[in-house]
Amino acid sequence: MAAPEGLIRRARTHLGLTQAQLSAAAGVHVATVSDAELSRNPSVRQLARYGQAMGLELRVFYLTKDGQIID
Repeated sequence: MAAPEGLIRRARTHLGLTQAQLSAAAGVHVATVSDAELSRNPSVRQLARYGQAMGLELRVFYLTKDGQIID
């Protein structure tokens, strides 16, 4: 599992997109993409919005105290 820090930027650059291209696809200003990429704790909403704009699926799950995964 990847840490959320840097996840948006890693996905964007892996796909060969510029911040301008991602912002156009997500319907937000370029500065908004930049701010999200610099965030150490992006929201699920941000991850979902940019993931959808990049054609990626966001899967959310939770870990119990004993390490069990709940989807």
